Amino acid sequence: MRFTGRRTGVRKTNDVISEKQSRMKKLGAFGGALIAATSIMGTQANAQALTFDADGYIRLGYNYNSDREDETVPEFRLRVQPIATLAVTEDLSFGFGFQYQVDENYADGRIDFKNAQTNVPYVFARYEKYYAAFGNTDGAINRIPFRAGYEPGVTYPFNQASAVNFRYARLSWSGEASDVLYLGYGGFRDPFRAGVSISTEDRQIAPGGFETFDEEWSAYVSNGGDNYQLSIGYAEGREDQSLVMATAQYTLGDLSLSALLAQDDVEDESLSGTAYGMSARWQVSEPVRIEATYANGTADNDTEAYGVGASYQFENGISLRSGVFQQTNETIDRQIADIGLIYFF
Repeated sequence: MRFTGRRTGVRKTNDVISEKQSRMKKLGAFGGALIAATSIMGTQANAQALTFDADGYIRLGYNYNSDREDETVPEFRLRVQPIATLAVTEDLSFGFGFQYQVDENYADGRIDFKNAQTNVPYVFARYEKYYAAFGNTDGAINRIPFRAGYEPGVTYPFNQASAVNFRYARLSWSGEASDVLYLGYGGFRDPFRAGVSISTEDRQIAPGGFETFDEEWSAYVSNGGDNYQLSIGYAEGREDQSLVMATAQYTLGDLSLSALLAQDDVEDESLSGTAYGMSARWQVSEPVRIEATYANGTADNDTEAYGVGASYQFENGISLRSGVFQQTNETIDRQIADIGLIYFF
């Protein structure tokens, strides 16, 4: 979805922004310069060069989890990512974006608009194929092509990277702020892509709850052709935690395959080791496809996860999706299933 119009004032998304701005200083002058440049260019450029985009998805269905007290619950999510872009020249643009998300409240089965999350924004600059972003955005290691592979189901509970235990910096949907500075080359459709990032005070879900990652840096490089893509990345976090990750993707006719191999070294030795995964997508017909995924690892407490699902694409863009999954480790043995409709916009 895209809208164009005259430049208008931008309101703060929530009270967290003031705290976010003070934390930005920890990444040095670059982040501040990027924000200042965005503001200056925004006031000087032609108003007609300002465009507004919004992408995301809405899904509605049911989710089953054998470990949950209420095993079957309704599933709803609205996720929107508004982006404002100011094109200074044909090759140079600046902008900002943020995330808005509404989820089903499992406690009472109602759509919980009161607790909708509007996260701290990010700013970006783009020149030809070069891209820089600062704020609540993905780090380099999370941008590796086909990291997740092909994901079955409508809620995407698992993917081929599920056995990777290094918690890398990524865009936060939890209401917490991720301070990430990312520099990259190449876009989603470019065969060659590369990027590097550094993050501080990144709050991520970790085993046992929430944990603050003081600092992390990561990098990746990827290259490919019409029907394949090869990628490798490296990340290093606090206490010398590290991750090496490689992915590969290949398409032959209606069948697409993806694989992941990773070596992670984290504080918990029972979670350190080699992780691997694979996934596949078979385009049975124009509207019907089948997907499957598998993930496991060599660490003592690695999680084995696998699943298979099918989807039907309607002409109006809505998809009917469903999947069944199994997750197992030393303490977990659960079955998960979902079915529902999803619409990307």
